Amino acid sequence: MQMGDQRPDQGTLFSTNAEAVIDKFHSAYFLMYLIGVGSLFAWNAFITPINYWELRLHGSLYERSFESILTSTFTLFSLMTILFIQRHEKMLSLRFRIIFSLLLLIAVFGWSSYAAIAPLSLDNSVLVQRLRDGSEGQFYTLIVSGALAGVGQAILTGAAMEYASLFGQPHYIQAVSGGQGVAGLTVTLGSLFIALPGMTKQCGAASPPSPPALLTAPFAAPHPYTDRLGAAMTPEHARDVVGSAVIYFCGTVGVLCCCLIGFFAIERLPFTRARKRIARRHAEEAVTGKPAEFDDREGNWGRGDYSPPPIEASTPHMAMLRRQSTLMSPSPGRRKRESEAPIFPMVWRWAAALTMVYTVSIAIFPSLTASLFAVDDSSCMWQHLFTPLTFVVFNIGDTIGRNLPCHFKRSQTTLLVACCRWLFAPLFMMCHTDGPTTVFPGIFDVSNWSPLLTILLFAITNGWLTTTVYVSSMNEVPASQRGRNAGLLTCFLNTGIFFGAALSFFIRYLDCKPTASNGYDCNPFITTGNASLGADSVARVAAW
Repeated sequence: MQMGDQRPDQGTLFSTNAEAVIDKFHSAYFLMYLIGVGSLFAWNAFITPINYWELRLHGSLYERSFESILTSTFTLFSLMTILFIQRHEKMLSLRFRIIFSLLLLIAVFGWSSYAAIAPLSLDNSVLVQRLRDGSEGQFYTLIVSGALAGVGQAILTGAAMEYASLFGQPHYIQAVSGGQGVAGLTVTLGSLFIALPGMTKQCGAASPPSPPALLTAPFAAPHPYTDRLGAAMTPEHARDVVGSAVIYFCGTVGVLCCCLIGFFAIERLPFTRARKRIARRHAEEAVTGKPAEFDDREGNWGRGDYSPPPIEASTPHMAMLRRQSTLMSPSPGRRKRESEAPIFPMVWRWAAALTMVYTVSIAIFPSLTASLFAVDDSSCMWQHLFTPLTFVVFNIGDTIGRNLPCHFKRSQTTLLVACCRWLFAPLFMMCHTDGPTTVFPGIFDVSNWSPLLTILLFAITNGWLTTTVYVSSMNEVPASQRGRNAGLLTCFLNTGIFFGAALSFFIRYLDCKPTASNGYDCNPFITTGNASLGADSVARVAAW
């Protein structure tokens, strides 16, 4: 027998050579983590400077409802974009989607940065009034920016998960999910540290300590130049508010630019090129039903210009690999049937679990958890820091959960655990809230730590189940369909956000008891008195 007769087929030779390429220094992993940060960093930074938007929209018809309108717009456009991508994904390459979405988000936040920086050059005597001029036009600009941000973030989130699936290893998908958790944690921590000096000054000047916004009289006529905490909106205060918004917006532009540079860098990695060649080979084999011809010099398939294999490919060891690959690989007919079969029947339980995870999370957090506040005997700092601290604790737990190992391999178990998370709703209602429920007794309202620990556990399950669904569902579909599976799951994630945002009004209504503090009115759709905080809470529904 001639030595050349032991030559393996092109597909086996390619897989062996390509899979031997390693992720040197874990560069692809860390770059995917960075892209994951960028995929959710934008919206977190967009909705955090609420005082800035209130200042710019003061006097408009939407001064008290802009947060809910912004949230609905963002969620709706995100869901519509995901559905469009699902139907036309073959028209738009993965590379184009990532670059386009990053450039779109950079443009949105670049404009927001310019709009915030421009007033800082004004004199203090006209600063506050100029900021509030044209509030109606500012509202429409905000809504358009929110819609465009929803489009960009939806494209980037789905494309990042699809791109991570090309690497064929679950920890790259987990890197994107973990980066999304870090995005929320970074912004909320930044928000807390930026607001801390003002809270310290306010508590130091108050004697006795002034109550937080939740406890203020709901029907008192607001001072024309006051902020959310009731402090007078002096030119210096207004300049601080605008300066904080500039930090958020410019920081977001910087992060997104780093993500764009990182994507170009990951495209040039030898490891990425090798994994993309494997993915293209799997895709062609699935369509044609036979091994694709491969030219190792050009990295192309189907051209028939086969190049001689390297010397080591003609060894008996490689011939043995070829025989093992032939025995273990599915038949061409089976591969073709797998490529043509719809993937939803394969992963519908995983999709339902992910939808349930975010339906529960958004229905409860932050619409219900934002009604929590510090117990009556707490210090002034506890009263002012408690609500921001709940967001920080949630993002800490969510980040921890997204980086935990994925032990659930059965979709039925994951779906059951996702449904059981509804038990957190009565647990939060038992804590110290601004609207005591008539259904559940307040047995956890004696300590500030009880609700924080409950939020931490709630957030850990959110992040952990999210990563579990994305990682474990990949085992249910053929290798050539994993990109489509990631896009499909992202569609159901946004569907869960949409359902959760709708149910949040009902959950808030269940926790409401008509009292004098809310004007004996539990209507969850209008923002009167303390309900204004609920609107602020709902506005953060896409922070994950």
